[in-house]
Amino acid sequence: MICTRFSQGSICSSWAGEHTLKIQVSLQVQHERLHTKHRGHEAMHAEMVLILVATLVVAQIVLVQWKQRHLRSYNVTTTALSLFKKHTTLRLLLGKYNGSFDFLNP
Repeated sequence: MICTRFSQGSICSSWAGEHTLKIQVSLQVQHERLHTKHRGHEAMHAEMVLILVATLVVAQIVLVQWKQRHLRSYNVTTTALSLFKKHTTLRLLLGKYNGSFDFLNP
């Protein structure tokens, strides 16, 4: 029986040929290298999610405060943005979009 030990376990083969075992060992070594190269990657993703959630909460608070304190500018800005969005959507749906970003120009 041929056995090879790794940090994640071991590969033992009595029925497979030596070539198959070498391929399995090679793939296991590559997989371990991938894990060591990307160590801490999950923590980075968790940090990015926390930053996203914090940004959304702060943005919501700012928007609510803006609406409470400066209602007229809030209404003008949101109306203008909604009209721009509707105008752009209609131009895209009506086929005037030819593959470039010309739809941004009036």
